Parts: sequence; C-alpha cells; structure tokens
Amino acid sequence: MDALEFGTRLVIGLDFGTTFSGIAFALDTVEDPLKAIEVITSWPGANSITSDKVPSELSYSRAIRWGFEVHPEEARLRCMKLLLEACQKLPSYVSSEDTYNLLLRSDKRARDVVKEYLAALYHHTIETLKCRYGSVFVNTTGLDFVLTVPAVWSDGAKAATLKAALKAGIPNVRLVSKPEAAAAYALQSIQPNHLREGNNFIVYDAGGGTVDLISFEIKQLKPLKLQELAHGSGGMCGSVLLNLRFEQCIRARMGHEAFDTMKKDPRGNRNWQIALAYFEEKVKRRYDNDGRPSFNIPLPGVRDNPNAGIDFGFLTLTNSEVQGIFEPIVTEVIELVEEQMSRLLAHSKPVNGVLLVGGFGQSSYVAKRLKQYFTGDPPPYSKTDNHPPGNNGATAFEVMQPPNAWTAVVRGAVLLGIEVKDLVLYRKSRRHYGIKCNQVFDPHQHPASCQYLDVLEGIYHANNCLPWFIRKNEQVSSERPILFPFYWTRLPQQFGPKPQHIMLCICESDVAPAGLHSDADNSTVRTLCRSEVDLSIVPQHLWAGKIGLVRYDRLDCKVGMRVESGGLRLDLRAGDAIYGEMVAEFE
Repeated sequence: MDALEFGTRLVIGLDFGTTFSGIAFALDTVEDPLKAIEVITSWPGANSITSDKVPSELSYSRAIRWGFEVHPEEARLRCMKLLLEACQKLPSYVSSEDTYNLLLRSDKRARDVVKEYLAALYHHTIETLKCRYGSVFVNTTGLDFVLTVPAVWSDGAKAATLKAALKAGIPNVRLVSKPEAAAAYALQSIQPNHLREGNNFIVYDAGGGTVDLISFEIKQLKPLKLQELAHGSGGMCGSVLLNLRFEQCIRARMGHEAFDTMKKDPRGNRNWQIALAYFEEKVKRRYDNDGRPSFNIPLPGVRDNPNAGIDFGFLTLTNSEVQGIFEPIVTEVIELVEEQMSRLLAHSKPVNGVLLVGGFGQSSYVAKRLKQYFTGDPPPYSKTDNHPPGNNGATAFEVMQPPNAWTAVVRGAVLLGIEVKDLVLYRKSRRHYGIKCNQVFDPHQHPASCQYLDVLEGIYHANNCLPWFIRKNEQVSSERPILFPFYWTRLPQQFGPKPQHIMLCICESDVAPAGLHSDADNSTVRTLCRSEVDLSIVPQHLWAGKIGLVRYDRLDCKVGMRVESGGLRLDLRAGDAIYGEMVAEFE
C-alpha cells in the first residue's frame, strides 16, 4: 500500500456534539484532502442503517450502552458534554434533576461519563479503521486525533474535555473550535463563491442542542488564513427544540391526559417514536415553506379524533402549524446573527455573508428566512462610514450552505489536523488574563494596605497585584506567544527548590482591576488555574547572585502563553530556552 511510506499518518476528526457526534478520517499524504475525507456511517446498534452521526447518549441500565445501542425507553444521559461547563444550563428538554439522579445512581461524575462516551467513540474508530485499512497498517501508522469544542466555552471546560479524552485513551489529541473547523471545510468546499480577501463573514454552527457563532475576516485565500473579528456567541436554539415544539403541538391537539396516557403505554410510546422519527426525517429536515398545504404524520394505534386531526392512523399538520413550530427557533437564530453583526459594525466591519453548518444549518427553511430577513432594501447592517452601500444601497450579502453541512465540522477538523499550521492568524481575547504576583510598591498605584518589606531584597513590595498581559477584546497572535516577565528569589543555600505555583486569573469585565485589594476587585476576578512550576530543571547559572538585606539569588523568567483554537498553552522560559510546558489545574 502506498500509504505505508515513511511519515504517513492517519488524521481523525472527532466532533463531540451535544446531541450527535461524528467521526471522519483521512491520510495526511493525499493530494486533495477535501475529497479524500471519509466519514464513519456504520454504528453499533444501528441495525445496518447508516448515519453520518451517532447519538451522544450513554446508558448504565445494564452494561454500558452508547449511541444507537440505547433504547428509547431506557434511562440515559443526554447532552452530557454540557456538564463540563460549570455555567452551562441543560436545555429545557433535558431534566436536570433526572440527569443528576442518574449520575448519582451510577456513581459517576460528569467527567466520568464524558470519558466513557469518548472511549466508546475511540474504540469504534479503531475498529472501523482496521476494517478499512487492515490491522497491520493501523497498528504501525501514527494516529493524530482532532477533537472539536465550542468556541464559546471557558478555558476550564475545554481543558476538562481534553483531560477526558486523554483518560479515554485517545492518543495524540488536540482541540480545535467548532466554528474554525467549519470554516476550514466550508470555505474550501463551496466553490465558486464570491468571498474575497478582506471580506467578513459569520460561521453559524447550528447543531441539535446548541448553536455556536463566530466572525472572521478572510486575510488570505490560498492557503486559507483568517482573523477573528468578534469573539463567539451561542445559544440553546438547536434543532432538537423543533422536536419538543412538535410534541407540544400534538399534546395540545390530543389533550394532556390522552397524550400522557399514550406515552406511558409501552406500545403507545413505540407508536409515538414512529411519529417522532417521521417528523425528524420527512418534515423537519425537508421543510422549506414551499406552499405544500399539509403533512400527514403516521401515528398508528391511536383512535380517530377529528378534533385532533387524527384519522386512519395519521395526524395531519397544516403548513402554517409546521411554520409555527419552526418560527420561534428561527427567530432566535436571526437574533444571534444580528448580535454578531452588531459587534462587527461597532468596528466599522460590514458583513458579507453567513456560513450555515451543522444539522440545523442544512435546513432550507432556515436559509430561506435568513435570506428574506437580511437581504432587504437596504439591510441595516450594510451601512458603515468606511464601506459605501452597493446595489440598491446594500452591501452584497450571501447565505451559504456547504455540501455535507451536518458533517462540515468533523470534516474541517480533519483538514486542520492535516494542515497542522493554525488557520486563524489572530483571535479576539474573550477576557482579561493576568498572573497574581507581588510588585515593587508604588504609592501612586498600590494601596498602603498591601505594602510589605521584602526580607531578601530589602525593598517594599505590594502583594496581590494583577498585571494583565492579555486584555479583553485584544487581538492575540496565534503565531507568537504572549510573554509575561517576572522573577523568583531564594536564599543561596536553597538549591533544588520545591515546586512553585503560578496563579492565572481572568476577568470578564470590560475594565479589570489592578489587583485583589478590595471586595469589589475580588468580585470581578476569578482564579482560572494554578500551574505547578518545577524550578529544579532550570540551570543553576541562570540564578543571578544579588545583595539586598542579605545575599540572595534571583531568577528572571517569563511565562509564555498561546491562545489556540482549542484552549491555552503555558510554558516557562528562562534565558533563551523553554523549560517545559506548565500543567494547569483548572478550578
């Protein structure tokens, strides 16, 4: 096999989603990676029915079951990845009480169930690759995994996802944000398109449970390079809410008592699952308000009820009723797009288009409504001082849906894994980042209450200071680390010092305090993580001898920080060398 050439690697994308997850792969030596990407479509428990994705569900009813193996009537964990984000609420269709009770009965923590689900994905991936390439090839070829995470997630949630992946046994894994992966695939697969260098666009990743938006400027087309213009936003308006609204519609038709009686009966619940599956496949995914007067949903085993529109085992929904199911969710979609546009307009950046990806992103109705709303005459977002209106007073605006929109993110993850170099040249910092430290006391800057005499240097210092080395909304280069200079002191006889700790803090407020010197300061600053630093690996000659009140040694060093697609990377630098990455323990 030609792929056995030295250096060949298999790049595997894992799109761990709220409601569905996907896997794709390709060899890194192919000439056209876009065409070479293969998506796994065969899953355990699917009864030979293929699907581009597998449900993100896990059951502990008997043995561990996942994905299609989980039966509809089984107690199961859904939307489990949201449990990793402390401030993230579960969607309305998932009971928080039931979820936490199930975790308690199973004696599991959130990170445990995520680890076990990712382990199931990983083992199925390996088995699929062995069927595709053979065991010898897979066992002797390097595997690189690229795992997607929401752009709007906190650094702690991203780190928890990576930790769960490593504990699941996934080797050589790195994180990338979902919108960046989507952009990597969509901009290359939609050809021809009218986007040019200097154009600005929004990536809208609309999944089953959540949506994720982020805005970019195209800095270069070949190879593709982007700049993040506004930090991401998101919401709970995924396509599963359409299923919930469909259920609410039928419940209102049948009456609460009759509907609950049907669902409680095992046979009635199976019949309801038939209706729900038909709505999912034949109505939700195909609806585009094209004038079709009605839709007949199979609902076997239910008595005829003319008032409820049920006749001969079918329930009839009018076009206006289906539109009523869609419209509140689509309205939220429009509002989120407008929010991103407003952020760009605040910096005189007009929007040239929106890329729709994800399961809900492939909806014809969503695309049609966005076109109707945003291509008016003139649309409000097109007017800026620096960019005069185009035809009919409007800047050209396109709503684009790439092929394979449901798998655009996982395909893009593979492309980013093959390319290796960062797609995004600059990212917008979502918060202030600083390191808690002591500084030389300055009466014009520090309150007297934080003053103390340093017993080695013999000068007054201020404690609990917070110099911010990355500011909120600052453009941060992906190619150059941000460096934060500081120093440690010790007595000369303290060779082989015990590990020290660096406290990385964040502030979400627009204006960050200069230190933790009051209750007001403490209320806006959070400890993001503590990083252990082993100073014993730093050569002794880098400790410079000094004289203060006593003789002491001083080590001048820097913390290097990179803001990457999937999170943060920290390292320790002294002299001209890097002395290893710092392991961050997130709080």
